[in-house]
Amino acid sequence: FASPHTIPPWLLEIYQSMQAEENIIGGRETLLAMANRTPEHVGRSFKKYFAITPSQFVNDLRLDYASDLLLHSTLSPTEICYKVGFGNLSHFYHLFKKRWNCSPTNFRKQQRQTLLI
Repeated sequence: FASPHTIPPWLLEIYQSMQAEENIIGGRETLLAMANRTPEHVGRSFKKYFAITPSQFVNDLRLDYASDLLLHSTLSPTEICYKVGFGNLSHFYHLFKKRWNCSPTNFRKQQRQTLLI
């Protein structure tokens, strides 16, 4: 991750703006629209300054949002998948397991048990 002083202002603004729920849900298309630059330029900039692709960035935001909803809502993992902007349940489960080493249901159970202890 580059120093905030070296990151172009337009990229920092996108990075911060993408934290909003509606932008997370809008995903990569919203990110590219806000950038007002070519997808290739945005991709190169993300790789250079953040060492990830725009898609990885969006997926990470969505997974963070999903984990928060698992802990603080009664929505099912399927409902959460679509609420955070994933269009494919299988892809959501795959990314979630890769990130947290368990399914969304097990994540909820494990974290709630941790909170009760």
